[in-house]
Amino acid sequence: MLIQYPYLVEQNKTEELRKHTRNGFLANNLLLASGLVVILSGLALQIGFHMGGPQGHQIGAHDVQSQIIQHEQ
Repeated sequence: MLIQYPYLVEQNKTEELRKHTRNGFLANNLLLASGLVVILSGLALQIGFHMGGPQGHQIGAHDVQSQIIQHEQ
């Protein structure tokens, strides 16, 4: 027969609560860090796109010529 003393039961509950709190803290911090990485990479893409100039926006489209359409009245 296993006899559990009250102070051991309280100690186990305290350790479980501490482990649960630590795991939640780590999960939340990892989510925040990954969100920050996503935000910064999106910002870097936007800045790179807008700072590239018009020649950077149409890579490979320099040979394409627009057709002029004239409408008769």
